[in-house]
Amino acid sequence: KEAKALQLVPLLIGKGGSNLKPIAEACNGKIRIRGKGSGFKQGASQKEAQVPLQIVLSCASSEDYSLGCDLLVKLLSRAQG
Repeated sequence: KEAKALQLVPLLIGKGGSNLKPIAEACNGKIRIRGKGSGFKQGASQKEAQVPLQIVLSCASSEDYSLGCDLLVKLLSRAQG
């Protein structure tokens, strides 16, 4: 399970953020990947959160949030093959 997450994260992010940056810009939002396999170390312990891998999307408006969700679903569909 964790090995799959490790493979999925680079596909989601893309080289230099080439997959997530355009989505964040399109929806005027911020996208974060957290949890097991994310590679994101947090807090004083500098460890990954012991929760399932998740994508967090924050936007200023509900319209932008809906757009961001749609774009992320399309990206996830492409990443799954």
